[in-house]
Amino acid sequence: MLLTKTRKQGNSIIVTLPANDKQKLEAQKEYYVNFQKNGNIVLIPKIDDPFKPAESGTFYESDEWEDMNAIGEEIFWKIIFLIKGTLYGLTSIRNLAKK
Repeated sequence: MLLTKTRKQGNSIIVTLPANDKQKLEAQKEYYVNFQKNGNIVLIPKIDDPFKPAESGTFYESDEWEDMNAIGEEIFWKIIFLIKGTLYGLTSIRNLAKK
């Protein structure tokens, strides 16, 4: 495990990453910095947007179920369950729907 120290430069804190023969780092590479609750600092390499050069419709997948119609109340009850989130709420609304 390598060890480094922080230092102050202007209003910023600098962390120098030591050279390591196993890991080749590029100079001037951008990273996202994630400060975690436990005190860890995670550097995530910034990558180019892979979808930016694509033409419209390149990543489109046809809907395999588009020709199937709902035969009951599947969609309605799924939405109600997601909204209420409890079996009690689902049961009481189902009873109201029957009236």
